[in-house]
Amino acid sequence: MEPAGERARMEMEEERTIRWWIWGMTLISGMFGQMHGGVSVLLRRAPLFLFVAALLLAGFVGGLYVARYKVFPYDILSSAKKTFTTAVNLHALHRGPLKFVDVPPEQAAARRFEFIGSDRLADPILVPGGRGYFREYCPG
Repeated sequence: MEPAGERARMEMEEERTIRWWIWGMTLISGMFGQMHGGVSVLLRRAPLFLFVAALLLAGFVGGLYVARYKVFPYDILSSAKKTFTTAVNLHALHRGPLKFVDVPPEQAAARRFEFIGSDRLADPILVPGGRGYFREYCPG
């Protein structure tokens, strides 16, 4: 004969297992089998899921096309990537916040290169862009 305490413990454990099973089945049936006008919740939401999936797929394929054939907006995205990479590298190099200067848009191109301080460089600087690239800003 089993002691009364052991039997009560087994019954409580069995009851707890049944409660968990019922809770799980209720959750599953609520997700997959809940009927609203004869249509389950997932089937009712299927157009939304398919629309979101189609948008994601179109964005991915469009990105591949832009990257492969370098069509619009490749130049804009490429410049943004270079700017972001430079900003991250400068931030990592200086280990502090970046400082930006307020420059009117019409003067931005003319102020690409600017000496800050009294020290001038003794060595020449290699500037990409070819001969006459910045001629409108530095005619000398």
